[in-house]
Amino acid sequence: MDKLLPSKIEKFIDVSAGSGRFTFEVSSRADICVLCDISVDSVLYLTKKVKEKNRKNILIIRADYTSQPFKEGTFDVCVCNDTLIYGPEHEKKLLSSIYEIVGKDGVSILDFSNKYHRGFYHKPYTFGYVIVDMIRMLEATGFKIKKIVPLYYELSRDLEERRILSKLIKLILPPTRYVFKVAI
Repeated sequence: MDKLLPSKIEKFIDVSAGSGRFTFEVSSRADICVLCDISVDSVLYLTKKVKEKNRKNILIIRADYTSQPFKEGTFDVCVCNDTLIYGPEHEKKLLSSIYEIVGKDGVSILDFSNKYHRGFYHKPYTFGYVIVDMIRMLEATGFKIKKIVPLYYELSRDLEERRILSKLIKLILPPTRYVFKVAI
């Protein structure tokens, strides 16, 4: 994911931040980082982590990510990881919300679960999509797709996908998810 982001970021948002695993890496090159999550537990956890890491440029906000409290075009970079999994109506609202808050020259990094690899990682009430449907949803919202990256890391526990196991998995199994770099 890091390779898809610009080297310098003014205003960054992690929509549905969860544990903030991507944001803490990004925060060193961003002027302002906003971590947004609806979960009280996530917000409390993130608050603790921000204090522990002494990050002065991170703001944590508890909010419904399908109806965000930010001005239109506020952010130049948005990340939304492992949240486009709750069904087409949810995804439509979330993608529209992200589209509104990212500036006209901004980018978003969004991921979808692959329908053909549901396995152990998702609860039965979550959705996976075929890549054509992922592209259709993004384009219907108005996003322009810049890059598509298939990911396998959930199978090999190798986020950078450098180990031999990751390389073997890519040869025989479908990706667990697809990451899209999109622009307005």
